[in-house]
Amino acid sequence: MQDHVKLFVKTFSELVPDSPIYEFGSLQVPGQEGFADLRSFFPGKEYIGCDMQPGAGVDKIEDMEKGLTIQDGSASAVLCMDTLEHVFDVFTAMKEMNRILRDDEGILIASSLFHFKIHSYPFDYWRFTPYCLLRLFSSFDVALIGGQGNPESPISVFGIGIKTKDKTAWRDTLLKFQQKYEDECKNIFKYDKTLPKKIKLSFYKIFVPKKYIQKKDKTRMTWNIKEKNT
Repeated sequence: MQDHVKLFVKTFSELVPDSPIYEFGSLQVPGQEGFADLRSFFPGKEYIGCDMQPGAGVDKIEDMEKGLTIQDGSASAVLCMDTLEHVFDVFTAMKEMNRILRDDEGILIASSLFHFKIHSYPFDYWRFTPYCLLRLFSSFDVALIGGQGNPESPISVFGIGIKTKDKTAWRDTLLKFQQKYEDECKNIFKYDKTLPKKIKLSFYKIFVPKKYIQKKDKTRMTWNIKEKNT
């Protein structure tokens, strides 16, 4: 899990007043034990970590592609952070997460990757654009879709989908938290503005420091909010 993805969950965790909360892809892979634990953002709530393999952070074995063993409308919120790229049948996974969410204020919070290296756990299948998430979240009454980083090659894409009858209220709420997340990123991922943007390695080669690019990209956002049937 990347640090800005964890910050995203922390920022939007206030939107989840009730439980149970299910996280899919909760396995804390080697090297991320403790850091990738998101349940601390939901104190006092029933939190069930799910993954297709056992390990740290996993309370329940579930496979989204084969169908979840969870009842319809029983979840207050679902988290799926940097996991969809590991699910081959993404469409079934989205339908299953939607199915278990309650119809009155059920919330799906998800993220995935675009500009990132191939990685396992157990396999890495996809890269998602914000346009793809707009389609995947089209069944929700209100959805906020974001890309973080260079708009032409974002490092991460985010989606929040709400099942609700009060689309106007949730639209305003999502926009408020969107701004809060942007402010948090600008505060935490500060980069040295005095650092030269380009360092000449030779007469004809230009190098942009990787850490400088990463910090700068984490403060760049592109958002789109969509209501169902619009």
